[in-house]
Amino acid sequence: FEARYDYETVVKGRKLGAVDKYRVRKKYPLPVSISDGSGSCLFGVNRDLFTPQVRRILWDHYHREKFPDTTLKIIIAKESGLTFAQVNNWFKNRRQRDRMAMNKKRMVNYNKIGL
Repeated sequence: FEARYDYETVVKGRKLGAVDKYRVRKKYPLPVSISDGSGSCLFGVNRDLFTPQVRRILWDHYHREKFPDTTLKIIIAKESGLTFAQVNNWFKNRRQRDRMAMNKKRMVNYNKIGL
């Protein structure tokens, strides 16, 4: 951002403050694909963590127990290499998606019946 800061300093005719720099960063965001080379994205979402093997572990546990307790979530996190929060969010999101699909299916059935 240094080049942008320099340009904005010349245009404004004064030194940029914190708010000015914030506005420059908001106006000219960096691309999502920038990485530090470690395999993790600096910006955006890194979806590489949920490999097919990790998804299989999560799905296998989900089919056995839709509401796992804390200790089981910790075990799943160690098994999959994810954090506890990621496992917790995955189960929460999966249950919500299942509910949404079920509600959508009900609506289609009601429409077919004519209710």
